[in-house]
Amino acid sequence: MLVDLSIRNFAIIDELAVTFSRGLNVLSGETGAGKSIIINAVNLILGDRAAGDLIRTGSDEAVVEAVFMLPDRNPIHGFLLEKGIENTAEGLIIRRVISRAGKNRVFINGAQVTLTTLGEVGEELISISGQHEHQTLLVPDRHIDIIDAYKRLMPVREEVAAAVRRLKGLLEEFRSHSMSEDEKARRIDFLKFQIAEIQEAKLVSGQEEELKAERDLLVNAEKLFRSAEEAHELLYGMEGSAAERIAAALGRLKEIAEIDAVLAGYIDPLAGALYAVQDAGKELSAYASRVSFDPNRLEELEARLKLIGNLKKKYGSSIDEVLDFLERAKSEFSGIERGEERIEELKREIEAQKERALALAVSLSERRTEAAREFSGAVEAEVASLNMTGTRLMVSVQRIAGGPTDDLAAGGFLLTPRGIDKVEFLISPNVGEEPRPMARIASGGELSRILLAMKKTLAATQVIPTLIFDEVDAGIGGATAEVVGKKLKEVSGYQQVICITHLAQIAGFADTHYTVVKSARDGRTVTSLERLSADERVMEIARMLSGEKITETTINHAKEIIQTSR
Repeated sequence: MLVDLSIRNFAIIDELAVTFSRGLNVLSGETGAGKSIIINAVNLILGDRAAGDLIRTGSDEAVVEAVFMLPDRNPIHGFLLEKGIENTAEGLIIRRVISRAGKNRVFINGAQVTLTTLGEVGEELISISGQHEHQTLLVPDRHIDIIDAYKRLMPVREEVAAAVRRLKGLLEEFRSHSMSEDEKARRIDFLKFQIAEIQEAKLVSGQEEELKAERDLLVNAEKLFRSAEEAHELLYGMEGSAAERIAAALGRLKEIAEIDAVLAGYIDPLAGALYAVQDAGKELSAYASRVSFDPNRLEELEARLKLIGNLKKKYGSSIDEVLDFLERAKSEFSGIERGEERIEELKREIEAQKERALALAVSLSERRTEAAREFSGAVEAEVASLNMTGTRLMVSVQRIAGGPTDDLAAGGFLLTPRGIDKVEFLISPNVGEEPRPMARIASGGELSRILLAMKKTLAATQVIPTLIFDEVDAGIGGATAEVVGKKLKEVSGYQQVICITHLAQIAGFADTHYTVVKSARDGRTVTSLERLSADERVMEIARMLSGEKITETTINHAKEIIQTSR
């Protein structure tokens, strides 16, 4: 779970540190206090891109750090070891530093990593559900991901995707062989030109950096020579040089050391300094003699770098990419030359690959259909417990038809990297009505409850340790809010839950309650997060019930909410 979160110099947060507990953690506070800023900071830990305007005014950098404690069986441990990142006894520590200068850094257990690696780790640690995820429910194209996550079908889906990628590659090669004679001749000429142009350049990986370094030396040759010569003169060459002065001092010291033996201890260090200065002076003189003033070589380097630059514009952003392009061009050229023989081979390979991809996709479709049936039943039961009795959720799984003109068609279906299915959630909120797409029927409050019901259904099958609900209570209230709070409590039995809410009925179920407070300090606005004691919690829930004016009645009501939730 997420144990500790610390934020420094982020937006209106000066410095904030919070320790979360197991179970249900509730964050409340007045609108505008900074709750969403805390979520934005957590998003940075998950790999979101950052902008300099997130840094607190007057600071050069912002820092967000999170500490997670994970069971030994969590797959993240193996992933980190593959990346060369050692596990620590203190837990998994992620630190994100955002600099106003643009040098953003990411550390996992003290090792600097890329933003891509952080994203891969972050998606296994925390799932944030908020208003944006309500919108995801309205996008049918995302529904298939939810079903596949429910039954852990992603590994099977990746097999299908790999098979389809292989099929696409074969089809692309087939099309390159199926040109007309004129097209083939033009393509061969063009490939010959590209291959010759790159080969004539005799590129070597890493060469550009070496050439630039040599060019920099030649461009600055005069400065290098002059500075090295001047340093040599000052150290060793000129009258009154450092070496001469040190030698004189050493002679004087040897004379007086015969009078006071204490001074003898300075002789060896001073002699060592003399030798070092003499050696440095000689080396600098030798260096100056090696400095090249070769304008012809400089011209060659500039021409070579220009050639490399032109090739990069045409074939890739680096020499390595240009060389990769060369290998692909050679392969295509070789394939075209083989002609009809390869075409017949490709026809057989394409048919065999279609059969393999179709078999995998059909198997996935069957498992997906079964998963959809189970998921819809489980979500309907959860939705019913959220005061939406009679609501029907149907998961439509339809196979996509493929026609004879579709290259990726097989067995009458269209093969895609996600299989042959189109998945869509349909809802009927009232008895007797036909299920229809969510976007046309569900209200904001209904979407909040459906999302929560789905999270509860997914909780037992997903390994993500922490769920964050950002105002998932939007559009609900009263008795329904109490039921939502109860459902969040149930989910927290599987995973750590952090919930931002404005509703007292939900806050009453918290295992740990925090309040987000915005205040002015030294003429600056700051946001702080405070863990509430039992008495403070009563007063906060009373505030959530009645606002600024808290009465004895609202205090008693707050106590009743807490007692009932227990």
